[in-house]
Order: sequence, then structure tokens, then C-alpha cells
Amino acid sequence: MRVVRDGAIDALHSGHVVVVGGDGDIVAAHGDPTVVTYPRSALKPFQAAAVLEMAGARPPTDELAIMAASHVGTHAHQVAVVGLLDRAGLTAGALRCPPALPTDAAALRQRPAATRLAHNCSGKHAGFLLAAVGVGAPLDDYLHPEHPVQQAVLARLRAASEVHPQGPGVDGCGAPAWRLPLHALARAFVALADADAEASAVATAMRTHPALVGGHQIVDTELMQAEPTIVAKRGAEGTLACVVLPPVGPLGIAIKVSDGAARAVGPVAVAIIERFGLRGAHGLRCPEVLGGGVRHGAVEVTDELERALAGLT
Repeated sequence: MRVVRDGAIDALHSGHVVVVGGDGDIVAAHGDPTVVTYPRSALKPFQAAAVLEMAGARPPTDELAIMAASHVGTHAHQVAVVGLLDRAGLTAGALRCPPALPTDAAALRQRPAATRLAHNCSGKHAGFLLAAVGVGAPLDDYLHPEHPVQQAVLARLRAASEVHPQGPGVDGCGAPAWRLPLHALARAFVALADADAEASAVATAMRTHPALVGGHQIVDTELMQAEPTIVAKRGAEGTLACVVLPPVGPLGIAIKVSDGAARAVGPVAVAIIERFGLRGAHGLRCPEVLGGGVRHGAVEVTDELERALAGLT
């Protein structure tokens, strides 16, 4: 990606892109498709599917979506998290994610205090607790890698990606963070097109409630709102993965921006998606570069990436 200001290059972002077909084989790549990376929150659909398998009763679709979300802390987001906690017979005091402020601009204008409910991963944590309650596992250490919930997550990641995840490290919310080759992340997402009941339910919930998965002007939300045959999930440090469902797909897409720049993810995703004749979110295609509040350029896809994608139809 290049950041162009007044006709001159202001910055460059490099990275890696891989697209796999329904059989998991690579059909297009740019950079190194074998690079091992932390997908971070891009793994939440699989964490949520593991939770659903352990929880017993199936929550409603809004609560399934919030389990797979990296939300911006609006009232609607927090209400869905509370619904999960109520279902588990717990309160927000049981969450082990750190307190945080909302990142939604409107919510911030209300000058809220930092809370665990407002943390962008609170839905995932509420899901972990629901799963622990469902199988009678301890609650205090639900983030420990050897906890039954985290072992179920690991088993699900291994099955979907067809590799053994490396790690774990510790994610920003305190949960185990696993590393995968980028092509294995794409393979895991393409598996959502023909997944078991739990993963299919999570993917459907994400498509049904895209605004709960992220929020206003958030890349995964905007991609799913623009094109309903896509399930997308972003991760920290410039990561995005998605599945394109039939009839165009199944296709799995994984993107990693090397310097972690989130602004580069959306244009790359739209460039890939539009190659297949699908609707890309217009606002993500060429984000504006501003000067004095006025447009002076844009974030653009490079010719090199366009050439790498040229064979996709």
C-alpha cells in the first residue's frame, strides 16, 4: 500500500496476502503466504464455536455475534455481553479482561468510566465463562492455557487450520494468543463455508449482526454490511481474515500488514473482494489523506499487489 499526499508518496505499507480455494490450496498470494503471525482477534469465530460446543443451550444470534466481536463498546454491545453473563448466572465481576473505555466516539462523549464490559473482547470472555459453567470447569482461571475451555479452543483451531498452532503468547485481553502461518488462517476461514453446526451458527450470527462484530466504520463490519456473502474478522496489528461463501466461493482470504497499520487492511480486502465481482465497502477502497480537514490524497493499492491479484476472477 502507498499513502499519497498531494501527488507524492508519504508512506508505504508492505505485507502478505493469501487466497485459498475450497480445497485449502493457494490460488493467489502476495508476499510470503507461509509467514507465521498472531491472528489475534481474527481467531474469535473459532473461539466462539468452541464455546458454543461446550455451553449446552444455544444463545440467541446477537449474543453469538458478540462472542466473536471486537466491539467498540456501545450500549448495544454491552447489553449483548450482559445477556451472555446472565445466561451463565454471572456478573461483569467475573470477567478477566481489563477495564477499558469504549472506542466508539459517541459513547466516549458521555465520559464513561473504564469498565470490563466496555473492553472490546468482553463478549469473548463472557463466552469463555459460559462454556466453563456449561462443563462445570473452574471460573477463576478460565484464561489459563490448560483450562478445559482454552484446550477446546486449541483443538478447534488445529482442526480448522490443519496445523498445530504455535505458542501461546498472551493477547491484549489476557487470553492465550496462538500463532499460525497465514495460509493456515485462510484455510481455517474457508472451512467456515462447510463447517459443523457450531461454527456455522457463529458465522451466520456474524452476518446477521455485523454491527455487533465491530461497529461504525470498522473494517469487518463494513465488509459484511456491503457484501452479505462474506464473513470477516479483523485482528490487531493489521490482520484480517474472511471467507467468501458460495456461489462465488468458497474462498478464504488472510491479510497481514507487516507494520501493523490498520488503515492498509481495508483497501487490500476490497481490492481482493472486487476481483470476484462482489461489493466492496466503498468507504474502505481509498481512505482519504487529509490536510487541514480537506482531502489531499488517499491510501492506495500498489501496482505490485494488483498484478498479484490479476488472475483472480
